[in-house]
Order: sequence, then structure tokens, then C-alpha cells
Amino acid sequence: MKKEMPIRLPVIILIDGKRYFIDRRLKQLRNVFNPHDYIDFKDESELERFIRSVPHIRVWSKTENSR
Repeated sequence: MKKEMPIRLPVIILIDGKRYFIDRRLKQLRNVFNPHDYIDFKDESELERFIRSVPHIRVWSKTENSR
């Protein structure tokens, strides 16, 4: 039996300084420090459109965190 490692979710930092995990499986942005602060999307394409259109400072992905 192969053990799966947890996946680190990418993080987006919005202009106002809030940091959100990008959870494509749940179609949500969830605040890194307050899980009760989240934004739901109806599907993954709506989530991707939001990420592309909203002003943000940076998106951190798994590969950037491993450096």
C-alpha cells in the first residue's frame, strides 16, 4: 500500500494583504489564518477567472515553497 503525502495548496496574496489557499478540489479560496473566511465558486473555471482578474501581489505554488 502506497502512502500519499499531503499536497501543499498554492497561496494567493491579494492587494489588501489577505492570503488565501487556492483549493481547486473544493472550488474555494480559504483564508490562510481564518478558515471561516472563504470564497466559494460554482466551478473551477469561475475560480480560475477570478484568480486571473483580481488584483493580487503573488501566487505561491508548491515548487516555490520547496526552495
